[in-house]
Amino acid sequence: RQRAKEACGILGFVLSEVCKLAAPFIPFLAEHIFQGLGYKESVHWQDWSFDKAQGKPKQDKILEQQMTWVRDTVAKALAERAKAGIKVRQPLSKLKIKNQKVKVAKDLLELIKDEINVKEIVFDKGLKTEVELDTTLTPKLKEEGLLREIVRSIQGMRKEAGYKPQDKVALWYSGDQELCTLVTKNAAPLKKSVGAKTLEPKTTKKLHCDKEKEMEIDGKKLWMGIRKA
Repeated sequence: RQRAKEACGILGFVLSEVCKLAAPFIPFLAEHIFQGLGYKESVHWQDWSFDKAQGKPKQDKILEQQMTWVRDTVAKALAERAKAGIKVRQPLSKLKIKNQKVKVAKDLLELIKDEINVKEIVFDKGLKTEVELDTTLTPKLKEEGLLREIVRSIQGMRKEAGYKPQDKVALWYSGDQELCTLVTKNAAPLKKSVGAKTLEPKTTKKLHCDKEKEMEIDGKKLWMGIRKA
């Protein structure tokens, strides 16, 4: 959901820029879309986004170099994940990088951490390879990975049931004792992540669920039922 929010902002910017460029060719449609984005002034009053003095598009060469390095680093780290057979949803403690070819801002390092799903980035010139992942799974990391799998499964159930993002749901669960204990222990963050109003263990009482599913997580089974609250 957080990525969707961020993507909406980017999409809005791209659409507004396209409307400005398209306005001379499709004036009415460009105006309709531009106003729909929440702008009060007409698209035909807007300046095109280029440097008037130079007559050339604005480019940030340094940022382009940084992003090239970021993409290259992410690709190499994801390849290491695939080689180790560890899903991206499973958090890892550390990513070591041999060379930082360009100096990057802190927010771009955070982007790498988010894409690779690691807690820390360390630069180590002594590495034999360009990147190295610490694949040791501590109990805390393992627990976080299991929770992400559960959240993913619940979000899938929401989608299959046809719920809207703003719809609140009621959830029930049963199955493997370890997974049930994990759900109970993390009930509050789980409810927040999946938009649940309630999250309760399944009882012997018959439940009326819109959707139910027995999922297998790390070789253990967990049944979950969902209904719109």
